[in-house]
Amino acid sequence: MGLYYFARCELDTERRLLKVAEISQDVEPLVFDLLAFLLDRGDTVVSRDELIAKLWNDRVVSDSAISVRINAARKAVGDNGKDQAIIKTVHRKGFKLVVPVTRVSAKLTKLNDGGVYASSLNSDGLEFVNPDENIPVPGSFEKTITTVLNQLPRTAPQDNKPSLFIMPFKNNSDDPGQDYMAKGITDNIIIALTRFQELFVFAYKTSAASEGVIDTPASAYKQLGVNYVVEGSIQRSPDRIRISASLVDARENRHLWAQNYDRKLDDFIIIQDEIAELIVSSLIDTVEKTDGQRAHKSSNAQLATYDLVLKGRVLLNEYTQEGELAARECFQNAIDLDLNYAPAYAGMAVSFVHECFETWCKDPEQTNAMAYKFACKAVKLDDTNIMGLYALAEVFSLRGEHERAVIEIDRAIEHNPNDYHNVCAKGEYLTLSGQFQAGMQCSLDAMSTNPLAADNCLKVIGIGEFLSGNFDQALVAFSKVKRDSLFKLGSIAACYARLDRSVEATRVCKDFFTLAEETDTEIESWKEHWSRTCLFRDPDDQKKILSGMQKAGIPVNIEN
Repeated sequence: MGLYYFARCELDTERRLLKVAEISQDVEPLVFDLLAFLLDRGDTVVSRDELIAKLWNDRVVSDSAISVRINAARKAVGDNGKDQAIIKTVHRKGFKLVVPVTRVSAKLTKLNDGGVYASSLNSDGLEFVNPDENIPVPGSFEKTITTVLNQLPRTAPQDNKPSLFIMPFKNNSDDPGQDYMAKGITDNIIIALTRFQELFVFAYKTSAASEGVIDTPASAYKQLGVNYVVEGSIQRSPDRIRISASLVDARENRHLWAQNYDRKLDDFIIIQDEIAELIVSSLIDTVEKTDGQRAHKSSNAQLATYDLVLKGRVLLNEYTQEGELAARECFQNAIDLDLNYAPAYAGMAVSFVHECFETWCKDPEQTNAMAYKFACKAVKLDDTNIMGLYALAEVFSLRGEHERAVIEIDRAIEHNPNDYHNVCAKGEYLTLSGQFQAGMQCSLDAMSTNPLAADNCLKVIGIGEFLSGNFDQALVAFSKVKRDSLFKLGSIAACYARLDRSVEATRVCKDFFTLAEETDTEIESWKEHWSRTCLFRDPDDQKKILSGMQKAGIPVNIEN
C-alpha cells in the first residue's frame, strides 16, 4: 500500500485518492480497489479468479461485471479498451499493467508548530517520522520536497489581484484545420492580458494543458481556485470571422458579459485587444490607460503573415522533425511577406532551439548558431518579444553560458511574470550552473503558477536534490514526472542505487532497457545526446548522475 505513480497518474491508497495530470478523479470504490490491486501486482498478469477473490470475496460474479469494472478503471486513468495503453487484456489469462509503476510509501507529519515537515526512509519507502523526535529536516528547504510537492498551491495567489483563466477557444468552423487559429487567439489574448499588472493571468501552457481536464468555469474554480474564466469560440468563413467571448465569475458561475465580434477577416487581430480591454474593465474599477502603444505591435501586420505565424506555433508544439520543418517553412514565408515581423523570427529561432535538443540534429553547433541569429533579429525588432528572449536564453544555456541565459530569461519574465515556461527555464539554468537551492525554488515557483504542466520543473528539482545528496527527495521528484523517458527511468534507477535498494533499481533498469528497445535507441548515443543538451558548469555534476545510473546497472560510459 502507499503512493503509486504511473503514466500521468497518481494513486494514494491511504487517502483513497486518484489523480490524473494532478486533477482529482471521482472513482467508484470497487474500481479504485481494482486499480490498487493491479498496481500492487506491477507487471504480473492478474487472473479473473484472483480479481473475484480479492474484490468480491469469491462470490459468483459474471464476466460482464468484471468487464464493466475494467472499462471503468481504464476510463479513470485515461485509457480505453481499444488502445489498452495502461491496462491490457491478456487473452485467456487476465489483465496486467503495461506501464512502469513507481511505488513510494510517503506521508507527512508536522515536526513542530512552525509547520516544518520531514520524512525518513526505510526498506518500504518514505514514511512518517515521529513528531516528537528531534530529527533534522533533510533536503534543501525548510520543507522537504515530499512536503512541497504534496502541498503545492493549486490555486491562484491570494494577493488581492483578480485571477483569470482563459479556457482554450473552440473552433466552431466546419474546417478542423482552423484549430490552429483558435489556439493562436487563446495565446494572444493571454499575452494581451498580461500587460495589465492588476491581473493574475494563468500562463498559456496552463490553458493548453487543461484541455480535456478543465472544461467548465466551475471545474476551473475547483481545480485552480481561479476567480474568473474567459470562454470563447471562433467561426471562420472565407472572408469573415466571428469571435465569441464571455467572462464568467467562476465562484458563482455567473456570466458578467458576453460579446460577439463579426468582422472582416483582416480586422480580427485588433479584436483580441478589444476583448482584453473589456475583460479588464469588467474586473477593475480603474485601469491605467495608455495611448496607441497598447495596441498589439503586430496589429498592422498583414493577415497572411499573422496566419502563417499561428500555424507555425501549433506545428512547433508537435515536437517532431516533420513539425519543426513545417513550422520553419511557415515562419520563413511570414518573413518573406514582412521582413520586420518579430514573431516570425522568434518562431524560427525556437524551431532551431528545438532541433538542438533532438537526436536527429546533425550539426548542433551550426543549429545553435542559426537559433542565435534569428533570436537576435527578433529581439532587435521587438525587445519585449518573449519567445525571442526565451530562444536567446536557450542558445546561451546550450553553450554552457548559464549566467547569460538567466539574464535573458529574466527579461522575458519581467514582461510576463505569469509565464510558467520561462520561470521553469530559469530554474534549469540556475541548477545547471550549480545553484541547486535557487534552481529548485524557482521550479517550485513555476509549479505554483501552472500545476498542470510540471514535468520539466520536477526534473530540475530531482537533479538538484540528487546532486545535493538527498536521494530520497530526488526519487519523489523524478517519480512524479508523468512522461516516461530514458532520463526519467535512468534517474529513478540511480536514486534507488544510491539508496542501496538494488531490487527496485534492477526493476527500473528493466523498464529503461525496454523503453530503449521500443524507441530503437542505443544507450551510449542517448548518453552522449543528454550530456550535450544538459551542460553542467561543473562536469563532475554530470558524472555523479551517470555514475548513479551505472551503479544501478545501466552501462553508460562516464569518462567520455
